Amino acid sequence: MTTRVLCAIDAAYPSRPAIEAAIEMVRLLDVPVAFLAIKPTHEEGTSRARFWDRRILAAVEGHLSGVLADASKLARQAGLEDFACVVASGGDIAAAIADYARENGFDHIVFGSSRPAAPAAATQGSIAAAVVTTADCTVTIVR
Repeated sequence: MTTRVLCAIDAAYPSRPAIEAAIEMVRLLDVPVAFLAIKPTHEEGTSRARFWDRRILAAVEGHLSGVLADASKLARQAGLEDFACVVASGGDIAAAIADYARENGFDHIVFGSSRPAAPAAATQGSIAAAVVTTADCTVTIVR
């Protein structure tokens, strides 16, 4: 039984459909939700890529803040009171999402993906696929 839902927001994928699905889910189940944005870190991956400079990272952070503000607005409009908006950091986005869910007692993750329905081989390498394989709980992928 689902008791806490985590809606993971990633700058690379459309988040609005995932936010709307998570809100509908928690309204039906009458459980709390947290909207989680993962801020890329410099240590893994980003520091080795020349294009990940401070300006780009600041733009990503700004985008994630805007998406969290949108999630908060949509949750309030839906009449939700038991929700949180949080930011965590990580170089491996999928691992950061799965770790956050595990460490904070979430038993369901909702995540958005822009990839069209395709055989599993076509989705290998996507953050959504990685969340599914690394999470210790059920995951709903919203397209």
